[in-house]
Amino acid sequence: MKHASDIINVLAIIYISLPLLFLVVVGILYLIGKKIKNWDGIIDLAKWYLISVAAVFLGKMIELSIQDRETGMKEMVVYDKYVNIVLHTDSIEQQWALARYFACVTPTDRLRERWQIFYDTINKDYIIYNALKAKRELVEQSKLPAAEKADSLTKIDAKIQKINVSLQGTARPDNTAMEWEYKGFQALLNKDISGAIIAFNNSEQAINGFHMVYDIWFYLRKHKDEFLTGDDAKWIQFYGILLKDYQYGMPKEVKEQLKEKLRTGTRL
Repeated sequence: MKHASDIINVLAIIYISLPLLFLVVVGILYLIGKKIKNWDGIIDLAKWYLISVAAVFLGKMIELSIQDRETGMKEMVVYDKYVNIVLHTDSIEQQWALARYFACVTPTDRLRERWQIFYDTINKDYIIYNALKAKRELVEQSKLPAAEKADSLTKIDAKIQKINVSLQGTARPDNTAMEWEYKGFQALLNKDISGAIIAFNNSEQAINGFHMVYDIWFYLRKHKDEFLTGDDAKWIQFYGILLKDYQYGMPKEVKEQLKEKLRTGTRL
C-alpha cells in the first residue's frame, strides 16, 4: 500500500464484510434447520465487535485523516513558495530543476501528479534549450566570417529567448479565474502562445478545474514549439480545435472571434 487511505479502504471493506458474512452464515443455518445453541455468546461477541473494534477503527480513521490533512497543508505552503519561483523566473533551467525535484519527492498523489505533468511538458523545451546552447558554443568556436558568425549567434539567441520566456507578473490573488481565462483567449487570438500559457495557468491557479483552462494550458505546453515555429495554417487549425473540443465555458464573444478567424482563413 502506498498511502494510509488505501489501508483504511481495505480495513473498511473487511470490517463491513465480516458481519455481513456472519449474517449470511446464520441465515443459511436457519434455513436448513440447524439450531444455534449459544445465542448469548454470539450476541456478546457482536457487541464487542461493534463497540470495541469499531471504536478503535474509527479513532484510527480520524487520526489518519488529520495526519493527511496536516501533510496536505504543509505541502501547499511549500507549493505556494516554490511555484512563485517557477512562474517568475526567466530561466528554464531553474524551472526544469524544481519541477523534476518536486515530481519525485512530493508525497501526495494530487500535487505530485501536477508537478509531473509540468515536468513532462517543460522537459521537451529543456532538451531543445540544451541543444541550442551546444549549437551556440560550436558557432562561437567556429572559424566562420565575423558577420556570418554574428548572424548565426543572433538567430540562436532569439530561439533561446523564446524558450526562456519570462513569466514575471503572473498570478495575483485579486485576479479572477474568468478574467485570466479571457486574457488567455485574447492572447491566442493575437497568436501570443507564451502569454496564453501564463493566463490559462493563472486561471487554473485561481480556481482548480475552471471551465477547460487546464486542458487548454496542457495542450499549449505540449505543442508550444509547434506554435513558435509554425505558420498561420497552424493557428487556423488550432482555432478549429478550440471550437470543436474546448468550447465549454468559452465566452460567446471569443467564439465569434474564433469563427471570424476561421472564416477569413489566411488573413490572420
